[in-house]
Parts: sequence; C-alpha cells; structure tokens
Amino acid sequence: MNDLICSECGTQVPQGAKRCPKCGTPIIVGNSEFSPQKEKTIVNDLKGEEKQQEVAESTRENVIAENKPAETNLDECQNIENNPEANNNLIKCPDCNSLISKKAKTCPHCGHPFEKPSKPAERESHDKPEQPKANSPQNRTIIIILIVLIAIGLIAGGLIYYVNEYLPEQERLEALRLEQEREDNAPRYYTYATVLNMRSTPIAGVDYNKLGTLGYGTELITFNYGEWCEVRVNLNGVKTDGFVSSQYVMDEKDFFWLNSIWGNSDCLSVVGIARYRKALLDYFKSKGYVGDISKSDSDRYGIIAPTNSNQWQVFCEPSTKEYNTIYNKKRLIRCDSKYEDFAVIIKNINTRERKLLYFIFEDDETPHLYEELFAPDYGNIRNITVDDLTLEVTYE
Repeated sequence: MNDLICSECGTQVPQGAKRCPKCGTPIIVGNSEFSPQKEKTIVNDLKGEEKQQEVAESTRENVIAENKPAETNLDECQNIENNPEANNNLIKCPDCNSLISKKAKTCPHCGHPFEKPSKPAERESHDKPEQPKANSPQNRTIIIILIVLIAIGLIAGGLIYYVNEYLPEQERLEALRLEQEREDNAPRYYTYATVLNMRSTPIAGVDYNKLGTLGYGTELITFNYGEWCEVRVNLNGVKTDGFVSSQYVMDEKDFFWLNSIWGNSDCLSVVGIARYRKALLDYFKSKGYVGDISKSDSDRYGIIAPTNSNQWQVFCEPSTKEYNTIYNKKRLIRCDSKYEDFAVIIKNINTRERKLLYFIFEDDETPHLYEELFAPDYGNIRNITVDDLTLEVTYE
C-alpha cells in the first residue's frame, strides 16, 4: 500500500497513522481527506515525473526532520525504568497510550497533536467576561447605591411608623393624661337619694336616655354643676359619663354631715325619701348640730366640731314595725300640699334627750320646720293630730 499525503500541508503520512505528524489533521481512511485517490490527484497536479520525485524526497526529509525529537522520545521511553528523571519529562498519548516527550508537538506513533495547556486556559479566560475587582469603581458604585437604597428604606419606614404609630400613640397618651388631670381636679359630689337615675342627656321623664341607677352615697366626679350635673361614675365597673339631677346630690361636706346623723342601719330604709333627709340636714346645719363624728373627720370635711350638747342622731326601728320614730301619713298643716308632712324624733347621744321635729314641704320639695317639741325618753310615734294649728302627738 502506498503512503498517504496530508491534504492540508502535503506531508507524506505513514500507513496506520491517525493524524498528520506535522499539522495534526485527522486521517480517516476511506471516506477521508486522505486516500489513495486524493494522493493520486495531488501527484497528477505536479508537472513531470521529476517534480513528483522532488516533492516526495522533500516530503520524506521533512517527515524525518519533524520526527527526530520523537525518535529521541522513544529512546527516553526505553530508558524510563533506569532513569527516573526522564519520567518527569514524558507524557502518555491519549490515543495510543505511548510515552512521548512533553516537548513533542505530535505523537510519533499515531500523529496525535499536543497543544500547550495554557492555550485552552487562555481561550477560556478570554471567553469569560472579566469580573470586576472588589474595590473597583463599579463595585463601589453598586455598594453606594445599595447603602442609599437601604437608608431611604429605613427613613421611609421610620416616617411611616412615626406618622401611623408613634404620633397617634403620643396623642392618645396625652389625651389620657389631660383627661386624668381633669378628673383629678374635678370636685366630688355624692347622691343622697335612695335611687337616682343617670342619663345620657339632661332630659327627665323619658326612658330612652337612662344609663343606669345610682344608689345612696355614690361618688360623682362632677365636671359641671347646674340644674343638671355632668358627672363621671363607676357604673357596673366601667367609667361612664352622664347627667344626674343636681337636686339629689350634695358636696362632700354636706354628705358626710348628713351621714353622721344616722344612728343605725335601719334609718336609711325608714327615712328613705330624699326630701326628708334634706330637711334633717338643713335643721342640723341651722342649729349647729352634728351626728356621731370624730374630731379628725370634722376637721377633714370642715364640719362643726362635736361636743356633748350638739351631737344628735336619728334611731329607727325596722320598717316592719307598726310604729316608729318617724311619721309621714298626713297633710295636717297644708291640706293642699303636694307632699305629706314629716315628723321625726332625734336623740342627743350624750344626754339622751329627745326632740320631735315636724316638717312641711313646698311643691318643689323645699322643707320648712313647722314645730320642734320635746319628746319623752322612750316610745315611738303612734299618731299626730292638729288642734287650732297646735300639734298633739301620741306616743306608743
């Protein structure tokens, strides 16, 4: 068989070689760039027999020149076991597994080309885009932009919190503080009626505005005092604002003065009408009397100091008794009066002296003391009559 000729460089290639030993072009026998037919075509193109011989001779010389290092490599391979240093200069061909010199450009056995390792790396490095350095201007710009965006986000978040959360909370706390200050500075009044309606509006005689009922002695935080008192009370455990009639409330001093008059617990149920209580308080204040109260409490509330002669109280039997120390069954003095007359026995808690007081009322419930009589040391009121405007009292 004839040797093949490389179609790329014209070098004669030995039989069985897979690549051109000069340029590394792959050799495919049959359907290939290298074949006897192609070789024949190339030779026919040369002019004359002499030209062909010159080309063939030149080709053989080139092959010999190119493969001289490879021959040296073969010698090195033969001596590899005896020369360990040579092993460092040899590599294995990936096609035919022959040991050849690291400096060889092609395998002398199969023609496999060897490229410098640096070239693929260089090409790969050229193919990859250059990464900006950490301290490059581009990176610094990106970092600055990120910092600015974060700062803007923090500022925006802070403003949103300030406007939507902080300010409303501060306003709420300030409102609570002002309201508490208003409440602390408001005077205290007390109910002296047994039951008093509290309303959402200052209108009496209707049901739609009733908030609840207040018992005797309920403390009223009073913001405005007039015909109606604008008050705040603890209604069923909840602070509630509303209105009560000022006719049935007293300031702190008067209430504790009135409360000192009751000698026992039955008095509140027996003397249960507010105008009777108001009549007794007016009498005690006009006479300089006071009930059972200590000196410290009288100083605290500004009430007259107690003495042996000015301490008087009302003592009542239970309301189930037929006769008691009060009497309120008739209109003896003013028959056309809107309200019944009221008689009550008071007792000095030191001297045991007793008095009977008889009150009449105007249509607006204003009390008037009609008569004051000495009463026996014991006995309840059984009946009262009038003869020529003079009271006649029968005791039990």
